[in-house]
Amino acid sequence: MAASVLDDILVQLGSIDASDVLALRVMHERISTLAEQATAVQKRMFSEAANSLSALVAGGVADPSATLGAVQRFLQAGAAVGPAPAAAKPAEAPAVEVLVAPPAPPGPVFVFDEADRELVAEFVTEALDYVTQAEGAMLLLESNPSDMPAVDTVFRAFHTVKGVSAMLGLEAISTLAHKAESLLSKVRSKDLVFSGGVANLALASVDAIKALVEGVNATLSGEPWAAPHNLNDLAVTLAQATEGRLPEVAAVAQAPAAAPPAAAPVVADIELAPLPSPDAIQSPPQALAAAPQAAPAPAAAPAPAP
Repeated sequence: MAASVLDDILVQLGSIDASDVLALRVMHERISTLAEQATAVQKRMFSEAANSLSALVAGGVADPSATLGAVQRFLQAGAAVGPAPAAAKPAEAPAVEVLVAPPAPPGPVFVFDEADRELVAEFVTEALDYVTQAEGAMLLLESNPSDMPAVDTVFRAFHTVKGVSAMLGLEAISTLAHKAESLLSKVRSKDLVFSGGVANLALASVDAIKALVEGVNATLSGEPWAAPHNLNDLAVTLAQATEGRLPEVAAVAQAPAAAPPAAAPVVADIELAPLPSPDAIQSPPQALAAAPQAAPAPAAAPAPAP
């Protein structure tokens, strides 16, 4: 995929009116062709851009200008990922012992009325779409944590998923989405910065919500599903971060501009390890004892008498 083609599409999108259906159709065809030539990660972003354009052409969006902006952000996210470099021939790896992970603990049980099955199925589709939008926005935030439109996209995903899941009685999803929304609200108000621990928590929240939504879909189909681990721990950590009670998050929000931000602990997927306690501050070593002074030199002997 030539970068110049993508650059050209982005330039043209910036000059297109959201009501120009013909121009939007042309852009849709170009982006669809671009997706066929892209890497796997880029294809996902470009396909979402093409789908958003389709909805815009069909007149099925409430805010055409916002949708057109979302298309541009999906394309920018794909450009940021870039094509994967050619992999070198891997060296032969030493034989390792294969460890079998223990079975995952049972996850939340989703119960809903039979009359709501169609609404729940629609929620699954829309929620996964919002998850994809949030993932694309977070790719942009990795390189520019102050990109407020991208922050708004992540916030809106949590907010919408929270509201609809609460109406459908999907408590596990609505509870987690509410806490993640509260964290992003602090980022929107600039009380926190979307980097370090905050970014890791937002990513872990998106992953957890995606897994839970897929669990709802599996429940609809009567299929088993693997629940994410430590959802309660993630919820507690989100609440602590929102209140500024996590040292690594507080450092991101309050560190002076001249000092480099402290490295934040990695939040691995959805399962969060317990937060480590701060290292004890060691007292400085005692000063060395003063060396004893040298004895005075003996007085010179008197000269002998003549």
